[in-house]
Amino acid sequence: MKNTSNKQTSNWMNKVQKVVGYTLLAGALSACGAQEDLNDQNAFYPQWHHVESAEQNQERIALPEMESLAESNTAEPTEISREAMPQLESQDSKRVFYFGDIRVESAAELKEFHHYTHVVGNIEIATDDDQFIAWPELRAVAGDLVVSENVSMTRVEFPQLNRVYGALLLNANPKLEEFAMEELSRVTDRIYITKNFSLSDCLVQKLEEDLAKAGNTAAVVSFHNQEGNDCSEILD
Repeated sequence: MKNTSNKQTSNWMNKVQKVVGYTLLAGALSACGAQEDLNDQNAFYPQWHHVESAEQNQERIALPEMESLAESNTAEPTEISREAMPQLESQDSKRVFYFGDIRVESAAELKEFHHYTHVVGNIEIATDDDQFIAWPELRAVAGDLVVSENVSMTRVEFPQLNRVYGALLLNANPKLEEFAMEELSRVTDRIYITKNFSLSDCLVQKLEEDLAKAGNTAAVVSFHNQEGNDCSEILD
């Protein structure tokens, strides 16, 4: 019995010594650094460095993409603004003001004012030799519009004229046969269409009718024009 217990005790002591020995050896290796451990660390470092380098390369590769994206983002508003600018310019070019009174004595003189769309002042047109008078871009007059004593004029056109903040006068144009003011919707003062001996009175009635449809009840003074014509073809 004693021999058996002694053997068991001896085996247990041997196991304890082995565990203690392994523990001390592991501690010494970790403290001093064995060559294999150093080799393992050197073997690990290049892998870590490679991963870091790859990540840096990815970042370096990504940077130009971000820059190009930023450039594309900044380019788009530029494209939009460039496309929008001509529209703004065209809108401004359609609204050109002239401040002051205008008096012309020929179609050539009137042509110098053709680019104006709005006139803040009175307009007087009186010519001797011109048969055709027109102001294609005129849209509004803040004053009186007078077309009077044009000896040779047979036709007058204001195709875009919409408003006259004053009086409209077509007077003493002996050869006038036609006038065109299709867009006219408002005259704040009276309309005088007088002494145009070649102008059918039907055109005067048509103008009154169109203004009434637009809600403008400006008084129209008309006399000494060509009367007695059948107006059923042009009146509604």
